[in-house]
Amino acid sequence: MSAHPAAILRRIRHAPRPAESDRGITLIELLVSMMLLGLIMAMVTGLYLSMSRSVSLGQSMDGSTRVASNAANELSQVLRFATTLKVAGVSAPSPAFVAAGRESVTFYSNVDVNAAASVTVLPSKPTRVKFEIDATTRSLVESRWTATASGAAWIFAAPATTANSSVNLGSRYIAPGAGTPLFSYFNLAGGAIATPATGSMSDADMALIRSIRITVRVQGTSGPSAGPVLVENTITLPNLVVRP
Repeated sequence: MSAHPAAILRRIRHAPRPAESDRGITLIELLVSMMLLGLIMAMVTGLYLSMSRSVSLGQSMDGSTRVASNAANELSQVLRFATTLKVAGVSAPSPAFVAAGRESVTFYSNVDVNAAASVTVLPSKPTRVKFEIDATTRSLVESRWTATASGAAWIFAAPATTANSSVNLGSRYIAPGAGTPLFSYFNLAGGAIATPATGSMSDADMALIRSIRITVRVQGTSGPSAGPVLVENTITLPNLVVRP
């Protein structure tokens, strides 16, 4: 005998309902959870990227500072010993500078003089040095030529010959444009000696050089955001200051 419909309805109404903990989550709750998770992930990612940029920027600045400082130290040390060159059979020595431009300078220096060597017959052995920034790679290169004894004087091969040694003093040197160049030259009174936009100044002007200001600008590897490192130094040339 079939149950009465009213009894069936009563049983349905009184059937046990699932516990609240077994109910699961609704679609709206799921969407809200996903949105909050996305916001948290975005914040964490942004923080990570910011920290990565800061670390990269710091490393870039540190590297650029080392390059600029090392270059400035080398330039200062070698230029400070610039000296004239005694020529056999001629009373007046050759000027200390062979060429002097905005981003290139060639000169004689006593930087490698052997203090124990005798100067009875020959004067102290000089070295011809050239500092030049490669216009393509923006690298600063130091080249040196060794002197050869000739009677009571020292002689060098032509400037166009291959140097006896060369060393790269780093790259990413910023082109000066219309600003202060790598090398600025001054006479005994401290007056600036005009330097042509390209090439070297005249022999007459080079004979007047008594001090040089170096302005080293190195760009960080992280691009313009890293900002350039600037090192400046004015080098007095003691071997030349006492000369007329």
